[in-house]
Formats: sequence, structure tokens, C-alpha cells
Amino acid sequence: MSARRAPIGLEHGRVVLRRRGRVEPAHFAGTPAPDAAWARRFAALGVPGVCFSATADAHPYGLASPVLDAAGRRDFGAFDATCRAILAGAPDAALLPRIHVASTEAWDAAHSDELVEWEDGRRERSFGEGYLKRTAPSFSSRRWREYAADNLRALLEHARRQDYADALVGVLVCGGHTEEWFHLGATRDLLCDGSAPAREAWDAWRAARGLEPAPIPDPARRRAAGPDRFRTDPDVVAYERFFSEEIADVVGLLCGVVQEVSEGRWAAGAFYGYLVEMACHGAAMRHGGHLALDRALADPRIDFLSSPTSYVKRDARRGASQSMLPTASVAAAGKAVLHENDVRTFRLRDDAGYGWSEHASESAAQLRREADFVEEQGLGLLWFDMTGTFYDDPVLEQEIAEASTRGRRLLGRPREPAPVVFAVDVPSLRILDLWGDWYADLLPRQLAELRRTGVAV
Repeated sequence: MSARRAPIGLEHGRVVLRRRGRVEPAHFAGTPAPDAAWARRFAALGVPGVCFSATADAHPYGLASPVLDAAGRRDFGAFDATCRAILAGAPDAALLPRIHVASTEAWDAAHSDELVEWEDGRRERSFGEGYLKRTAPSFSSRRWREYAADNLRALLEHARRQDYADALVGVLVCGGHTEEWFHLGATRDLLCDGSAPAREAWDAWRAARGLEPAPIPDPARRRAAGPDRFRTDPDVVAYERFFSEEIADVVGLLCGVVQEVSEGRWAAGAFYGYLVEMACHGAAMRHGGHLALDRALADPRIDFLSSPTSYVKRDARRGASQSMLPTASVAAAGKAVLHENDVRTFRLRDDAGYGWSEHASESAAQLRREADFVEEQGLGLLWFDMTGTFYDDPVLEQEIAEASTRGRRLLGRPREPAPVVFAVDVPSLRILDLWGDWYADLLPRQLAELRRTGVAV
């Protein structure tokens, strides 16, 4: 645990934002490309921070302009313009860029041996869900890790020299599937990684633990389970641990770059550790890369973790708010949690999922429920506005303003610990064969029911 007081950190059991000699609620409004008017609106609602999409190289979801061109030249103009636009509308805003690291098409073409290799031996495929590239660097590639760290460092060193540098309070380092550090393909039951960097890292991982050399278990072994649905193949269980540690190590490396460049002045965090609920359950739990939360919690380079609110029961009438993270464990390790509310409001009229509700009153109730959860858990709050229009309604704006007011009233008040503990046994998640329906009832729905009945967990 870091001894320094990060800008986003814990005080009296609550996550706070520290800057310019004052303490504020750690509330942020987020959207991919905010302009001055958007930032001004949320500042007027009492939200001190703004989170926005960016990249240190090229964004595989197209949410930010590329920094690197095919010749390796860097252009930070889009990042500069976004920071200045936010401050033009909200001069006192705290900036929290959401910086994706990936690779350019040119880098992939020049480093084919460093790319992920899928179970069919291919290095190229469609990943779906808006991912624009057909190749991806292996998270085990030390060459790619150096490339990603250098790109992030170059962007942040540039930012430190700009007129907006004093407004920066931290960085959300993003990568992988949906920017949330899942191994690409895991939610579609596609298994990787058979690349040379992965094999070398696996050999080194085993050697460091005094284990005999062993090949990467083949897909059939990784998927196999006995009649009791427990995995008893020790190499498979070890590999799933290794697979997740590779992700946690990349996150730690990049958060270390943030601390290095800022000399500890910025907080560093990531979307990671979704042990209560994975994006697609089942195979994604084992193969997604989030089963090394203990490693992330022990890493002093990581100040905070973030997660969207649960996707299991988001509806307005019988839903409940909960995190995909085991928030008490994160807090016990001295780290902060930014709870991302991305529940779709009634303003998104063409989206019937992800908690969408039909009426303003229902959407307002959902916003209030998310804010109440954050207050009870002592978390930070990220109002995520995917389209820039989620909250375009006076009723919804009023809910956000009231949440901001309540957050300020709670500053300095010690938070009482929850009376109920909900335990997650991480080793079992690597060993059990958790198929979708069973897993959805095993953890998230149980927790959602406790939340719905008013139990503090």
C-alpha cells in the first residue's frame, strides 16, 4: 500500500478527491468527447471532476483520435484540445483521462511474433463489440509492454508541460476487451494465448515457483471438468492463475508510469478485479484475466480500481445497485473504488437493455439508488454518459445535483462498517466449472437480493 496521499484516496472510510488544499467528494462525470458546454453543465450540478476517453497510441474502439501515425510520429493535439475544452466550460474541473493503450496496425504488422495467438493458431480474427482491429499484442509480450509504457509516458510527459497540467488529478489506464482488461475473446469462449511471448512467460512463471516445465494446457484440458464440475488438473489451475497475473502486472506497470511521470501527484487506477460479476459469466470468469485481484491490491503503484454497476439486476422496479468489485476487500487494502454508473436512462430511447427505463421518474429513481449505494459503501462515483445525452433532462440533473450535495455533507463523517460480510472465494473461481446460469445465481443475484432488501453488505 502506498504511503503517499493520492489525489483519489480514502479518508474516514470514504473515497475523496484531494486537490489544491481541499477535500471534495470523488465524483466525476464521464463521456468519450466532452465539450465546453457539457463540462459547464456538470460543474453547475456540483460534480467536480470530468473523465474522458483518450489513447496513448491508437484506440481500437475509435473513442479517441490516434496519437501515433504509421511512421511512429506522435500528435497530442486531440488530447490537448479536449482538456482545454473542458476547462473552458468548467475552469475548476478535475481532469481524469481514461487512456487506452493498445498498438497501431503498423506496430502489429512489424511485430507479428508478439501478437496474441488463438486456440486455432491464428493471429487475426474479428473480436466483435466494436473492436476495430483484427490483431492484438499479447499481454505477455515484454516488447509490447515496453512500447505501451513508452507511449503512455510520452503522452503524460507532454501533458505535464501544458497549461492544463494543474487540473489533472489522475489517470484511468485502459486496455483489452471493452477497455476493462479482459483478455480479448474471453466473453465469446475464445481461448488464447499460444504465442511465443506467452510460452516464455509461462515457463518463467513456473520456474519462479519451483515447478517443473510444462506446456501451456491445450484448450480441451482448459475446458474439461469432471462430473462434480471441479477442475483437478493442476497445470490448468496454475495456468489460469498465471493468465490473470499477466493482466495484473500490465496494469501495475502502467500505473507505475503515471506515478513516475507525475512524481506521485496523480492517482493511478484501472477497471480490474470483477470477482462478483464478469461481463459474460461462465468461461469469462476463468479465462478473462481478473482472477489476480490480490496481486493488484498488493501493488503500491495502483491507487484505485473502478467497475461499472452490476449488469445483473439493473431494472428500475426490482433492481439493486452493487459493484462488480468486492469493494470491502479493495478498501481493506487501502485503495479507493470509483463506482461507474452507466445505467441507460430514458433518454436513450433506442436501447432496451442495460437497465434502460421508459420514464424520467424511473431513471431518476435509478440514479438515486446508485448514489445511495455509493454513499453507503463510501465509494467514489463516475456518472458515465456514453452518448453525451444520458442526463439531458431537468429531473435527472436534479438527482445528480442532490447526490453532489449529499456527498459534500458526508465529508469528514466516519463511515460505519456494513453489518453483513459477503465473501468471495477466489481459488474456487479458478477451479469450479461455472456455467452462465449457475454463476449468475451463485454470486451477483444473491448479492443483488441483499441490496434490494436494504441490507448493507
